[in-house]
This record gives sequence, C-alpha cells and structure tokens, in this order.
Amino acid sequence: MKKVKIAVCALAVLAAGALACWKLRPSHQVVVKPTDNELKKDEAFPHNLWTQVLEKHGKNGFVNYKALKEDHAGLDAYLGYIAKFSPESRPEAFPKREDKLAYAINAYNAYVVKGVIDNYPCETVKSIGTIPFDFFKKFEYPFGGKSYTLEAWETKAREEFNEPRLHFALNCASLGCPRLPSEAFDPAQLEEQLAREAKKFVTEERNVKVEGGKAKLSSIFKWYRGDFDKWLESKGKAKDLLVAIREFGGKAEGEIEFVPYDWGLNELK
Repeated sequence: MKKVKIAVCALAVLAAGALACWKLRPSHQVVVKPTDNELKKDEAFPHNLWTQVLEKHGKNGFVNYKALKEDHAGLDAYLGYIAKFSPESRPEAFPKREDKLAYAINAYNAYVVKGVIDNYPCETVKSIGTIPFDFFKKFEYPFGGKSYTLEAWETKAREEFNEPRLHFALNCASLGCPRLPSEAFDPAQLEEQLAREAKKFVTEERNVKVEGGKAKLSSIFKWYRGDFDKWLESKGKAKDLLVAIREFGGKAEGEIEFVPYDWGLNELK
C-alpha cells in the first residue's frame, strides 16, 4: 500500500510538472505589417475598412473564410492600423470611452478572423495550435505596437470598461458566439449597436430559452457571470443573471441551467 501511495504521488508530481511546462510554452508572435499611413489630427479611426471586409465576406453573422483567405487585402489594411495605433500608443486619437471601446471590440473580432484564415481550413478554433484554446492563449497580436493574446486583450477590455455587453459583441468565430454584425462597431453609434446586439443575443432561443420550468442559458452567462453581477451591482440591482437578461430585453425565469457551448466554426457555406 505504501508503494502504491508513493507511485500515485510521483505520478501527481509528474502530471503537475507536465502541466506547468505546457503553460510555460512560448507564445507565437503573429506578424502584422503596420500601416505606412498616419492618423491626422481629428481624423476618425478607419473602422470603415473593417465594415468593408464584413460586408463583402460576412452574412447573417457568418464569415466566408475560404473567400477571405484568398482576398485578404482589405483585412490586412485594417489590421495595419490596429497594429500601429491604439488608445495606449495614440491616446489623442481615442478621446472618448466610445472610441476606446469600439477599438477594443473591432480589433478583437478582426484578429479572430485573421487567426482563422491563417489556419484555414479548420472545423473549430479549438483545433488551432497544439492543444485546445491555444488560439486564445498562445498567439500574440500587435495592438498599437504592444502584443497581446486574444485572451489577454479580452481580459483587459473587461477590466477597463465594466461593460457586460462586450460578451454580445466579441466574436470567437464559433457557433455559440454572438453573431458577427456585417458592420464595424462605430463610436458614434456604439450605444445603439451594443443595445441591439444584447437584445438580439438574449432573445435567440439558442442563448436563452425557458423550458420545463428552467431557464436554459448560453455558457457565456456562466463563464462571465462575475461581469454581469458587477454591472448589476453598479446599477443598484440584485446580482441575478435573470435580472440582467431582462435588462437587456430578454425574458427568462426559473431554475438556471447552462447549455453546452457550440465550438463549431461560424463559417458561411
């Protein structure tokens, strides 16, 4: 029995060591050529370039990755601006909260699309990299000259803005995600766009469905419950996901049950 315990302990130590090694693996730096252009004083950030990409290669929240992989000049042009400029590197170009937040959302979504076409064909972002979720944790992209993984960039935005509707706007190229709009998030229309996407998300049965006395919710509400609670608390309301859903225009009641997330690729076919 003593030998068995020693063997179990040894295996546990080896497993812990292996896990630590996996976590310490170096990240892959994705190369994006910064634009040669400059932002002129009072010139709006060119999110219209991202809109052009989405209008051409997106439809109903899905993306034609095959076509975009062959025709990526527009995406490259937009990402050139993302790589060179950010609210940190050029704060005067992002004077308002809406400017910063729109940049955070669009940059994330555009880099997700780049990550997919760089590794296309694929059936899911979970297959990109060595192990599942390397796509979010081990690929670094340039934002205004500073590198972030998608996970780190999302975390930064969550901490900075206290805006739970981020989770209805950030798109991870998966079927369980909120649908990707065919337009960029625009600082001048941001509140309207976020309200629209929030209502759209909470009124889709795949995300919020009341059945058999239970509120069946997207796993997004489980993973980011703390963000919704923090936001509700800041508004003086009870920390309750069903309250948050109603605030966003949905209807939900009953015992909460989280449904499995669909990691299939949001590909337009």
